[in-house]
Amino acid sequence: MEIERKFLIDKNKANEIIKKAQNKSEIEQFYVKFGDEEERFRKRDSKFFHTIKRKIDKGLKREEIESEITKEEYETNLIDRIGQFVRKTRYEVVFSDLVFEIDFYKESLQGLCVCEIEFKSESQAKSFVPQSFLGREITDDIKYKNQMLARV
Repeated sequence: MEIERKFLIDKNKANEIIKKAQNKSEIEQFYVKFGDEEERFRKRDSKFFHTIKRKIDKGLKREEIESEITKEEYETNLIDRIGQFVRKTRYEVVFSDLVFEIDFYKESLQGLCVCEIEFKSESQAKSFVPQSFLGREITDDIKYKNQMLARV
């Protein structure tokens, strides 16, 4: 189960925050299915993953099934790719026991910077008060879903 909220974040503010990052990853992903059920393949650094996400609730809650796969499985599924690759650098920063994933998008999405925060429960997500460095909330804004960004 995935419960998250997403925010735009000013690139300059994000650059300050990532100085405290515990992890940094290079991500490349593509989709083979869009909609209320999405299917993607992701390369994160040197590991490969297959993920299916199903919409359960508006924005906050989705079922997520993810498994590690081989490089060959990743490459085999490229033939079914829909849209463009989504490439980004992700930094993980911990604030008050929450992991903030700050994504700097690349190529045609250059300049877009998004912060995703995953929660343990819906009540925790709903009671979360965003820090001042976070910009407009985009949790329910479909144009910022990664599957939509792959269609740009």
